Amino acid sequence: MKVIFLKDIRGVGGLYDVKDVSDGYARNYLLPNGLAKIADEKSLRELEKERALHIKQEAELKAAAEEVAKRLSGKTFMITLKVNKAGSVFGSVSKEMIKDLIVSDTARISKDDIGIILAQPIRILGEHRVQIDLGKGVKTTITLSVQPQP
Repeated sequence: MKVIFLKDIRGVGGLYDVKDVSDGYARNYLLPNGLAKIADEKSLRELEKERALHIKQEAELKAAAEEVAKRLSGKTFMITLKVNKAGSVFGSVSKEMIKDLIVSDTARISKDDIGIILAQPIRILGEHRVQIDLGKGVKTTITLSVQPQP
């Protein structure tokens, strides 16, 4: 049976792929779970429209991510942490704390769209370079200045 995939299914097909699958697999799994629809003439015409719209939306999302990356690139964010009398830091800078800083600075992106790439948690005062993944293959680097809390 020829079907159009409505979602990515690892090892079987990707979004908007048109493939032949066994009748039982299509009827018992793909169609009831909304993962695919039968590929007839009408649905193939609709597929072309949906694919064009999807490509346009993906391009817009990538352009927005690139704009945010340009805005963030080379920017320094300051964060404060509690320290003891000896100067040792209590706790560490979490990925969520960094995401909050970025979202508060850039309203055009949500926390779910941001990926923070850290080799290890930040537990030392000073400046740190942090790589940010904005999705759609767009990455940038920011500087995080960790200061003692007054």
